[in-house]
Amino acid sequence: MKIELIKSNTLTNGIRDINARFGPSAYILRNIESHGETVLVIAHEENAEFFVGEPNPKTALLKMKGSSTDKAPTVTNEEIELLKSTIKSLPKSFDDTNDIVKDELQILTESSLFNKKGPSNSMMELVEEQFLELLDETPTSKQLKTRLSNYVKNPKSKNELLSQIEFGVNNDFPGTKDVKIEKKVHIIAGGYGVGKTSMAFKMASQIRNVHKQPASVISLGVNIDDNRAELDIISTRLNVPNYFVKDVRGLEKVIDINGDNVYIIDIDTASATEAIPFIRGQYREAQFHLVTPTDSCISSLKTNCELYKWDSIMFTRLDSPLVPWAAIEALSEYRIPLSIGSTSSSLTTDLVRVSKENISRRLIEFLNFNISGPDNMRDSLEVTRINALH
Repeated sequence: MKIELIKSNTLTNGIRDINARFGPSAYILRNIESHGETVLVIAHEENAEFFVGEPNPKTALLKMKGSSTDKAPTVTNEEIELLKSTIKSLPKSFDDTNDIVKDELQILTESSLFNKKGPSNSMMELVEEQFLELLDETPTSKQLKTRLSNYVKNPKSKNELLSQIEFGVNNDFPGTKDVKIEKKVHIIAGGYGVGKTSMAFKMASQIRNVHKQPASVISLGVNIDDNRAELDIISTRLNVPNYFVKDVRGLEKVIDINGDNVYIIDIDTASATEAIPFIRGQYREAQFHLVTPTDSCISSLKTNCELYKWDSIMFTRLDSPLVPWAAIEALSEYRIPLSIGSTSSSLTTDLVRVSKENISRRLIEFLNFNISGPDNMRDSLEVTRINALH
């Protein structure tokens, strides 16, 4: 389909000129009257069967054989640019006409005549196919892949597909759970190297500095002596008292449940099977939090999520550019609420509140970047930096 402008002194002569130059392949999109002249905006295709209809100055006079007058030709963005360049090439003596044609071009560009109401079926099939291929490649469970794909319901554009997924995640996944500092005992459990100790000290430090309430870290486990020197350094740097307890039965010697102090118990998941039931029995108001990095492997996440009925999940490495599949998996399959997270390994960086909206935006960014389509959207994710503890 090609777009051109034809200028004539009358509409009838313009039609004759079009018919003579382009034969029956022309379709009049607009006819504009200006200062006694007529400018015709036409589209024409080679190798198409057309016939000349009855003259009518208010409608297109050359129509595709077998088509209705309501059906506009398909026009691409490249053809719109061609029309723009054609307008620019008109003689300066037709400046007034140019302005009118430019106005018409703007109308055409914004109308369904130049912009299809939606991508073709083949285009949307391609978009959905890319989405499903991306899901197949993700390090997630089959159940999560199925859940995400079920959110998609016959989208008419790439944006609509992304919106359906975002809506599904935000409405289906559990919400954020606040870490209540009035609860005097909090268990922070995680595997070796996931950042649980940093999380425990940051949490205690934030309680002390923001809420002006005393808070301490209890390092629980048989191997705590191996890291004692390092923990002493962290304790001194953050001005957070740190207690070392090798066995859960020694907790009662440290914890004063009737005092104002908040106790953050740092424990490895390897010891959690025995320790957690005991702590739950002794401190019924305690909250239990699983700490895991956003890039955790699914097998490790599955093992830890199924270890206990966690009150919330806390994420480290939120600054990672990777999609937080671990967070999505935890929300979707294990229904564990998010609470707080760490955006930096620095001990002086405050914890942030993490919501499913944060996570869904990261997912949508990933999909938007990797799925080809006519639509582009969305701002980059910025984790909301608000007080994470309540």
